[in-house]
Amino acid sequence: MTVVHAPSPQQAKLYPQWTRYADEKALFGSTGPGSDWPPEDLRRRTGTYATLARPPEPRIEQWRKEVLPTPRKIMDFLGPEPDDYVVATGEQVHRLCRHRGILHLFYAGFAANICVQRRDYGVWAMLDRGYNIVLLRDCTTAIEHAETWDGMWLTRSSILDMELRAASTTGEALASALGD
Repeated sequence: MTVVHAPSPQQAKLYPQWTRYADEKALFGSTGPGSDWPPEDLRRRTGTYATLARPPEPRIEQWRKEVLPTPRKIMDFLGPEPDDYVVATGEQVHRLCRHRGILHLFYAGFAANICVQRRDYGVWAMLDRGYNIVLLRDCTTAIEHAETWDGMWLTRSSILDMELRAASTTGEALASALGD
């Protein structure tokens, strides 16, 4: 089984494996002008548009300084191993799958309500490309809020949302099917 880690693009680039299926643009940057609309200042909420930026949340800023490791990486015990793949984009996943003949993608991870579903390598994008998706529902969690934590409601909702279009199973059932 091919193991692919898909952290946020900036975290993916902390691992040498991310370059395996990166294209020239990802590796060396764009050779032409970027998009000019909307204006760069608006996209970054700087300059004329600085007043549109979300105000900083003091607790989050404190957490970033005191708790968040720098740089953020995948937890050591989760990998990636030297032979695993690390991707930063959906195009990299697609190239990897085409090259290796992969048709079935098993998803597990953190931020089920954001990354697992909505990144360009997430469930929706890869379903739209035609891949067979199986979600490992007990190996997936969402970013919860104080109001949802006790019932894990965002996790439950995200999993249900993905199960409307994709298959799901448990990690134990997958391990059993693979012969442990």
